[in-house]
Amino acid sequence: MMKFSRFLIILLSLSMLISACGNKTVPLNTDKAETTTAAPIPPSPSASVTCWMTESYVKTLGNASIPNDPSTEFDVKMAKNEVESCHIILHSDTDLSNVSIKKTSGEAAGVTVEFLEERLINVVSRLYPDPIVYIGDEGLEIKKGENKGILIRFRASAEAIAGEHEFTFDISDENGYVLCSVKVNLTVWNITLPEDQVCVTSCDVFEDQLKLYERIPTAFRDKFKECYTKYYEMLMDYRMSPCDIPVDILSDEADAYLSDPRLTSFMIETNIGDEKIKKIYEKLKTNPDWLDKAYIYIINEPTNVDMLNTLIERSDHYRALCPELKQMVNFYVNTQYDKDSDLIDVLAEKLDIICSKTCNWTPNYYHMIDPLNRGYVGDRLEQYKKEGKEIWWYLAWEPVEPYVNALINEAGINHREYFWQQYLYDVKGFQGWCANYWEQVDNPWENMGNYSLLGHTAYGDGSLLYPGHPVGMDGPSASLRLEIMRDGIEDFEILKLAEEKLGRDAVIELVKEVTPSLTEHTKDPEVFESVREKIAHALINAE
Repeated sequence: MMKFSRFLIILLSLSMLISACGNKTVPLNTDKAETTTAAPIPPSPSASVTCWMTESYVKTLGNASIPNDPSTEFDVKMAKNEVESCHIILHSDTDLSNVSIKKTSGEAAGVTVEFLEERLINVVSRLYPDPIVYIGDEGLEIKKGENKGILIRFRASAEAIAGEHEFTFDISDENGYVLCSVKVNLTVWNITLPEDQVCVTSCDVFEDQLKLYERIPTAFRDKFKECYTKYYEMLMDYRMSPCDIPVDILSDEADAYLSDPRLTSFMIETNIGDEKIKKIYEKLKTNPDWLDKAYIYIINEPTNVDMLNTLIERSDHYRALCPELKQMVNFYVNTQYDKDSDLIDVLAEKLDIICSKTCNWTPNYYHMIDPLNRGYVGDRLEQYKKEGKEIWWYLAWEPVEPYVNALINEAGINHREYFWQQYLYDVKGFQGWCANYWEQVDNPWENMGNYSLLGHTAYGDGSLLYPGHPVGMDGPSASLRLEIMRDGIEDFEILKLAEEKLGRDAVIELVKEVTPSLTEHTKDPEVFESVREKIAHALINAE
């Protein structure tokens, strides 16, 4: 009876256990059991996207072919106090919207990362990347079969830590699906660019163009000042000194602008009257650095005897009024003045800054033939430089290939190598005649054939910025060309640092591997990067 009772108890216990467990399997060792949650199913890809990376100065056209070996890993090398970039190019088999990019790994002390969208401009049925816009919360739109560029910009402060750093980035569609991932190997060299920029720059912002395209009524002076200040700061960020500071030079507020080490030059207007010019001059004389940055523009591009007579008259007038204030003129053509002298003789006698185009340094260039048969004009300009004159270059609708310029429809590397040529010819300054010349187009975002002369259309001439108003933005957007030109200016600074350590002759030999002359310059990024790195390492090893 006792045995039967024990059997019944065991049977009932098993029955209750089975009932409690239902159909579940009870683990034999519950101490080691883990509760698992099924992973969420990732969203399906919204498109098939091809991705590759290029140098910052390579322009990938919107309708260019996909490369045979697209790479998603890239090397970026930079000094401290420098900005360097690279491109991510995306090609989708369908339209996409709200595409985003984020950094997924990577940190470097003193280095910040920025993302910009590259928009396309139609130039003779070819889609060139040129306007660059910060990517906002709305992300990017990518058109089916059209290349879309993203600019990854690295800024290294003067306090950045030299060394090797890895960054990774994900590009995702609006559902969060990762379309592609890229890797950047960032090298920060133990080189620091100086706060006081050696390469003197000057770039005008036309007031009438700014008011027209930003829709600012003439009477709204405060609104204009606010808008102009944004243009001013953007140019300064690109190492391009605007001709005018945002405030009256005679005001106390102006002192900080004039003392800013980023400001390498500024222009004194001649339409403000002699009395005010004299007062400005007296103020500038209280600070030698301010006076050294200032210049007065006498006349624009003299081409004949009458214009040279006007130049002489104005020059003498301002020399008497402001003896130490530098005087400047742009010129692009030579002409005979009298039986013993030509235009260049007049400029050299009267001016402190002589500014011409690169092509005028080419022997026997047709604009520069000496009417008195005294030989190569470049030799004369070199002599004037030895006598203390400043030599600058400027760009306009010419020259064109095989020279370099800053036009949209030319190789991006040209815009950077321009400043290597400036170093090669020991030219002190660069002048961009304008940053916002849009007079000949309705909307620069749709058409940048903004300068036509003698049947020739120059795309982007005198226009390194885009107005914000036509696309609903507050303030200007930069161009990819300006981004590349800043890199060139920073290269110029590195070349000058190398010159101090290695000697000019040694640096010139390396520069000639990139651009032996004004009409010879490499288009090969591998050659360019190799030489740039050789110069950097030579400079570092010379410390």
